[in-house]
Amino acid sequence: MQEPANKGGPGGEKPRVFLCFTSAEITDLLAFALDRHFDVELRSFTTAKDLLAALQNGPPSLLAIDGTREETSVLLEAAVATQVKTVIHHPKKQAPSVEGVNLVGVFNEPELLPGISEALRSLGAGIKNADHAASNPTYPYFRVGVPLLLRTNPLVADVFLKLSELKYIKLFHKGAGFSSEDVAKYHAAKKIEHFYIMATEADGVTAKLNEALEQLLREVPLPVAVSTQVSMATIDTVHSLVNQVGFTPEVQRLVKNNVELVIQEMYGSPSLAAILSNLNLDREKYIASHSHMLAEVTCAMSIAMKWDSDVSFKKITMAALMHDMGLSNQKLARVKDLKELNDRSSEFNPSEAEDYRSHPRRAAVMIKGMKEVPADVDKIILQHHELPMGTGFPEAINHVHIHPLASLMMVAHDLVDWVIDHPGPDPLVEAFIEAHADKYKIGNFRKILKALYSLQG
Repeated sequence: MQEPANKGGPGGEKPRVFLCFTSAEITDLLAFALDRHFDVELRSFTTAKDLLAALQNGPPSLLAIDGTREETSVLLEAAVATQVKTVIHHPKKQAPSVEGVNLVGVFNEPELLPGISEALRSLGAGIKNADHAASNPTYPYFRVGVPLLLRTNPLVADVFLKLSELKYIKLFHKGAGFSSEDVAKYHAAKKIEHFYIMATEADGVTAKLNEALEQLLREVPLPVAVSTQVSMATIDTVHSLVNQVGFTPEVQRLVKNNVELVIQEMYGSPSLAAILSNLNLDREKYIASHSHMLAEVTCAMSIAMKWDSDVSFKKITMAALMHDMGLSNQKLARVKDLKELNDRSSEFNPSEAEDYRSHPRRAAVMIKGMKEVPADVDKIILQHHELPMGTGFPEAINHVHIHPLASLMMVAHDLVDWVIDHPGPDPLVEAFIEAHADKYKIGNFRKILKALYSLQG
């Protein structure tokens, strides 16, 4: 007699998940990601024979298999017999040949982990590591940008190249050097922007990255061209680290060092016109480059408002660098408000949409947990998607209750996106002011636009 399928859900047992893929690497990567994120019982199988025997002893809540292996038809027939919910991995997303499969979906490599994750949520699987920035599981690697890796010799961990969502190869061994020749080979010639390191090595790597940033901070004068690239790579790496290992003390130290780096850059060139004219956004790394530019623009605007104390600089720089920490999808991060999110609903799945709605609160909670952070940084981050008339989110408060520095960062946020969307030699700040005059016609917002206008003279 077969055991009933484990449905999971509130008050029930943990959902059981069976994984069976031809590649042991795929199985290991999926098992790692799912086990770290979901409170589920996982079983991995290397042969179809072992999986069939397990299905006879009682079907799981969810079955995930390859759709290209020789035994696929036999496995699907067993899935039909037990009516287990089934996920199929197929590079061409080819539908199964066997009829009657209780099919969750057929997914290619980029879609496989999100597809399984969405199925587990529908089964009511519990979530682990709820304090991490992202609500979605990721594979067991975090990325490090080339400018950072270049400053961490000798390497303190093995370094991998990502070939696909489910395949990584080791390029450099722990203790090896990473030189300018490697940069030319991989970054300049092959356009590789990131390398990857196992999450289990995060503590040692982040300690080494912090040493590199602190050494850069001691250079006089600060080499701004270098520091800007290092700063953006640090933002990107912090995002990846937070998703993988959480907001650990070493990751927090990385954030603080990066704040100091950006502030030193600002002291060297505080002119808004110069910042905007040098804006060079990498659209493939929108979160990092946008956050860095936002920090510089907000600081420059704070000077015009005479809100330019050292404490204010630190507050708005940290808020700008961390405001999108709850997001990992570059395209999603470019969404301006809930109306645009709704208008583009076909582009994002429900989990991504929820990530967007909740990211100000998640990032604010994260900052609140840091030690020695200036007051109100969490509030500035929490409010960066509010609107003067109370139509923003997450709390729908109006201009009376919006923190002054949050107001400043909101206008700066729109200005950076305006310049990005209207490329050219002239930043067209006057056109921005005219286009946003009605939106920002009240309270501190009106004063900020007036101060911004004064910078044009």
